[in-house]
Amino acid sequence: MNIINTLLKNEDKFNHPIWLMRQAGRYLPEYREIRKSLNGFLDLCYNSDLACEVTLQPIRRFDMDAAIIFSDILVIPDSMGIEVKFVENEGPLLGCIKDEEQLKKALQNKNTNKLLPVYDAIRKTRSSLNKEKALIGFSGGVWTLAAYIVEGKISKDLNIVKSTYYNNRRFFEILVESLIENISTHLIKQIEAGADIIQIFDSWAGLLVGEDYNNLIIKPTIEIIKNVRRIYPDIPIICFPRGSAMQYEKYCAEVDCNAIGVDQYMNLNWIRKHNNGKIIQGNLDPLILLSKSTDLIKNRIDGIFEAMKGEDFIFNLGHGVVPKTPVESVDFMIKYIKGMK
Repeated sequence: MNIINTLLKNEDKFNHPIWLMRQAGRYLPEYREIRKSLNGFLDLCYNSDLACEVTLQPIRRFDMDAAIIFSDILVIPDSMGIEVKFVENEGPLLGCIKDEEQLKKALQNKNTNKLLPVYDAIRKTRSSLNKEKALIGFSGGVWTLAAYIVEGKISKDLNIVKSTYYNNRRFFEILVESLIENISTHLIKQIEAGADIIQIFDSWAGLLVGEDYNNLIIKPTIEIIKNVRRIYPDIPIICFPRGSAMQYEKYCAEVDCNAIGVDQYMNLNWIRKHNNGKIIQGNLDPLILLSKSTDLIKNRIDGIFEAMKGEDFIFNLGHGVVPKTPVESVDFMIKYIKGMK
């Protein structure tokens, strides 16, 4: 498989597979058709047949090199007994957990069987997917999930979760340990079900610095990867600590992943010098795909490949595809990149 061989460096250098974060979703009319038949977003995540179908939609349409299972990072807190709901035009809302007693009470309702449809969807997708295409499983990182759990709804500066971390370390240590355990298990179960690659998303990594970044991003990720590799030592792992800026250097030096995802604000020449030999993934601004100018899209793609000349590289966006993205722009991008090969 193209992308797996790139991650494991088992084939010739200078390989450029492509997949997109949120490549299955609201910008696709076939996705919207399925979504409108359901009551809620989690209903789709927990319907293995429909999750499989949605996962395969962008592969059929664009012939990307990898599929990422259709799910959500918040299925983990949902399975931990924490209230999770998705409100139209507002996003995810969680029952705020701010102390040890509230967490203990929530965990009394823990039900990991909620996640069985996710693993079933992976099995169905792997069996339907061309063997040359990789299937990616994923989870949110500890800090990102903790932010949702404690904040209830994500704020711009995450002041609630930060103040909780600063003022109630015992509770936060318990929450972090619980998340490490649940994330590790979820990733292992996805691999067991047929995921060829896993990715760990820490979407809010850029809101931490220094000691906090080390304690809440690097150390927990190291533990999760150790847990996964204890059972699956050869599984390719992509990590995406979005917004980490120059902290990527420390992350790449200490975290044992195969590839590092970078957002659109990262200078590719800089990360090439500080990636500690890891494959680089990402970097195109998702909003470029809102442009009506294919020349502009082409020029931005060319700039990325010029910066990555002579390197293994996984083409991706700096974050997920936004809902208003024209299908035609994604189609143009994929065909243009595949024409380079």
